[in-house]
Amino acid sequence: MPGQAPGKHKPPRADSGVPQPCVSEITGATIPCAGSDGAWSDKYQCYLRSDPNPPNSSPGKTGAWYICRPLPGTASGILDYEVWIDGPPPVAVDPGQLARQILARIQLRRVGIGITPTPGNTGVLGLPTYLWVADPGPHTLGPMTDSASEGGVTVTLTARVGKVAWDLGDGTTISCAGPGTPYQDSFGARPSPTCGHTYSRPSTDLPGGAYRVTATAVWDVAWTGGGQSGQLPFDVSSSTTVRIGEVQALS
Repeated sequence: MPGQAPGKHKPPRADSGVPQPCVSEITGATIPCAGSDGAWSDKYQCYLRSDPNPPNSSPGKTGAWYICRPLPGTASGILDYEVWIDGPPPVAVDPGQLARQILARIQLRRVGIGITPTPGNTGVLGLPTYLWVADPGPHTLGPMTDSASEGGVTVTLTARVGKVAWDLGDGTTISCAGPGTPYQDSFGARPSPTCGHTYSRPSTDLPGGAYRVTATAVWDVAWTGGGQSGQLPFDVSSSTTVRIGEVQALS
């Protein structure tokens, strides 16, 4: 049945233009501003979400029915209840938190490593090693753009890889701005024009007889919404091994 929240409600905090934490006035604890239960309302001290089965009656010409979910343990015996709200719901949405939810949803992936010599084969010391992203696409290099809305706030997020950092396992780290150039037999012994390395020592004495190569995609993730904007640091790594040996001279 429709009802009213127990107790008195304080007015929402004044908008200072600076993101404010969401706080329960009953417990004093800082809480998430949005989640699966909806968006937090300072005025109603509960999470609000649209009522999927609203009552037939409407107290006013504008507004809507909402489901109000108090924090567990803050209102004994009170579970979800319905409340009519004129106009937009008075909710506190953290645009940055909404941006993080978008980032988790778009599922950016580790890059597949392309390298010469290919894993399982042994390269020749002094010959160039080519490095490239074997599976370039929106989920591995970007760009990806997505939006989400909560409590009248819409946030748009754009993600693209700014660089791929390669740790070659011999103490060398290089950064490549693009996906690199896949090796072709016609290139012969020419070095990669975009992303490569030349080993100066064989890998035979290393554990497993190979260098461990790690590619880290460093993403530029920017979001804007709710009158705010920001950046979210994000990077993801994948690894493989490469064997480098010396050519033995025939006597």
